[in-house]
Amino acid sequence: MPFKTIKTVGSSSTPAAGDRASHTWLTTGAAILAVALCLVVAGCASSGPAKKTKSASSPAPAPAAAAAPAAAASTNEAPATPMVVLKEGDVIKIEFPSTESLNETVQIRQDGLITLLGGKPDFHAAGLTPAELRAKLLDIYDKDIAVKEATVTVLASAFPIYLQGAVMKPGKITPDHPVTVLDALLEGGGWDPVRANLKKVKVVRQQGKSVQTFIIDIQKVVDGKGGEPFELKPGDIIIVPERFVWF
Repeated sequence: MPFKTIKTVGSSSTPAAGDRASHTWLTTGAAILAVALCLVVAGCASSGPAKKTKSASSPAPAPAAAAAPAAAASTNEAPATPMVVLKEGDVIKIEFPSTESLNETVQIRQDGLITLLGGKPDFHAAGLTPAELRAKLLDIYDKDIAVKEATVTVLASAFPIYLQGAVMKPGKITPDHPVTVLDALLEGGGWDPVRANLKKVKVVRQQGKSVQTFIIDIQKVVDGKGGEPFELKPGDIIIVPERFVWF
């Protein structure tokens, strides 16, 4: 019996055209989505803070300047001025701005008195300060001046210094300017070059009710080896002792 060949129509393993189109769109969409995600990630990474790079050509930053030291406190207070007391030998200038005929320059005598113009009696000025003498003069000339003003200026101040011992001219000198022991010795004629012991010159000073004694090495000053100058005060007594001489 002859066999018949029968053809069967069924589903094929090759996808149909519609299925292929759908698969293509899905693949394409996934690819686009992946690319978009990559771009987003890359954009986030690039948007972060840029790292600073150190350039070899750029100079290093200068160190911060140190804070300036605070300025020293200043004061407008003037230093205290020592009180001046008039004494014998001082030369003073008396001026009355409203009555120039009474102006004068006068020296205080050894008895402490000064001679006043205008027929006024001599007045004791030693021991007073210039301000105290000014007040006294205003009272004395109260009826003789138009304006109650006066000035008292010390032009020169002389004071007694006494020299004893191995000096050329023992006695009193009256310098009109501040002097040291060496100055006083030179103004008094110097010392005996044979007998004088300049290493132990003595200065005797009356301080109130007490007496002070200072030993001054004048030889060091004379030899140019230094030494501090010793300022004298009115009434100081300088005694130059004699040195021992071998015969």
